[in-house]
Order: sequence, then structure tokens, then C-alpha cells
Amino acid sequence: MMIRSSTVPAVAYDLDARVLEVSEAFTAITGYTRVDVPDVKDWFTKLLRTPEPELDAALESFRTNVRGGEIEARTVWTSRGEPRTWLCQPLEVWPLEGDALLLVARATDVTAQAEEARASRAEAETLRAALREADRTPAAAMQAGSMAAGPARGEGVVRQLP
Repeated sequence: MMIRSSTVPAVAYDLDARVLEVSEAFTAITGYTRVDVPDVKDWFTKLLRTPEPELDAALESFRTNVRGGEIEARTVWTSRGEPRTWLCQPLEVWPLEGDALLLVARATDVTAQAEEARASRAEAETLRAALREADRTPAAAMQAGSMAAGPARGEGVVRQLP
């Protein structure tokens, strides 16, 4: 199979939930080999950290939704305990011998972009809070009476920023 040489994390598994091959990129990022995740149950417990009570439903969903091709954002845990953000997508389903099928899925590691987006959201929230605080200052001053009756007719308003 050509999965091993893929430059993105890729996994080939059959619909009996056995992992047949993983790419070198998958192993480099996660630290897991095919031996470490011989089936989809191990994938769900080790990489996705699916809680035991949810495991049967997750495996059933895997078996019934493999042909969807939908891109799904997932947090994947490495063997070192580091979370990574992946966009996962089943690519192809091919018939094997008998009635077995082969499913090839790939992932794009978007951890750096996800961290940048979180940092941007945090920065935007800090800016929003600062703007709210700046808008409260004149209102608080009006309530305290420090701006008295306001400017006389015809006079401009000059606001000094802190």
C-alpha cells in the first residue's frame, strides 16, 4: 500500500475495524504505529480518548458513517499526551477480497492554526473589554456629576483620553 509514504497523517483500515496501515506522517506526529493502534477501538481510546460509556456508540457510528466523506475537526492525543487538532476525512472505500471493504482516511494537522485562532480570539476579547471600559468612563463621570450640565450652546466637546 502507498499509505505509508503519505505526507499527511493517513490510516487504512477495513470495515471490521482493523487498522491495516498508517502513514509515516501519522507516526511522526502521534508517536503511534500500527502495532500501537491495531484496531479502531484502540484509535478511539488512545488517540480520541473516547470515554468507555461512549465507546460502543462511537464504534457503531464509525461503521455506519464511513462513506460520508465529511470533514470533521477532532482533538487527537499523541502518545506523549499532547493534544493536536486534526481535520479528518474518509477519502475512499475500496472492495477487498470477499465482502470486506477498505477505508482510507487522511487528516490535516491544523494545530498551529487552531492555536493562532485561539490567541486571536483572546486578543479580540481583551480589546473588546478595554473598549467597554473606555466607554464606561464618561458615563461614570456623568453619573458622578463631574461633567455638570455639559458644554454651553455652540461650544465643542473635547474629550481627553486616559
